Amino acid sequence: MTHMLITPDRGDRPKLTSFCLQQVNRMGIDGGAGGGNHWIMNTPAHNDKCDIIPRIRRAIDISLHQWAFIIENDDYYPADYIKNLLPLLDGLDFIGWQNTFYYNIKTRRYSRLEHETHSSLFCTGFRLSALDDFEWPPDDYPFLDIALWKHAKQSGKNWKLLRTDNPCVGIKGHGMGKMGGKGHRMELNRADPEMKWFREKLNDEEAFKFYQSIV
Repeated sequence: MTHMLITPDRGDRPKLTSFCLQQVNRMGIDGGAGGGNHWIMNTPAHNDKCDIIPRIRRAIDISLHQWAFIIENDDYYPADYIKNLLPLLDGLDFIGWQNTFYYNIKTRRYSRLEHETHSSLFCTGFRLSALDDFEWPPDDYPFLDIALWKHAKQSGKNWKLLRTDNPCVGIKGHGMGKMGGKGHRMELNRADPEMKWFREKLNDEEAFKFYQSIV
């Protein structure tokens, strides 16, 4: 089974994209800008509208891989993220998590969100052939995760939402580049003034120091 990672990138988050590449390299995956297994879709933006869909569509249209995982350049992924997912894919078309952790590095607050209907886009994977009959939303539609998982369920695809604690963390409050989705505007409900929870959740001193440094 071949797999790719897709990172949609407008070129307006160089620090975050650089760290994203470090994270992916630790996963043992090569590439960047359409090479190898990690595809950074970073063609110049044509306007200020959300354009995550055309970037992801372009990668899918030209890829010969069987599976794709979305890797957003501002979020945290552990080094064993892909390694732990690959053994779970047999017989599936979609995989993701039933819960999402958001952390705002500026306000030092976090939330654990539960969602029975879908996985957040930044921790969603799918078999490329499962999108052959997908009706893509308009290019500027910001909630691709909702549309993908609605398709997975309504079209009878085989899907799995994992109920273990999501190992990834959606990073908010960095203020870099164009930001989509409601997570960047949410008031997160748990305080972490000393960043103790964040440090323990990451269990990754290099990542912890990086996110501290960009506030």
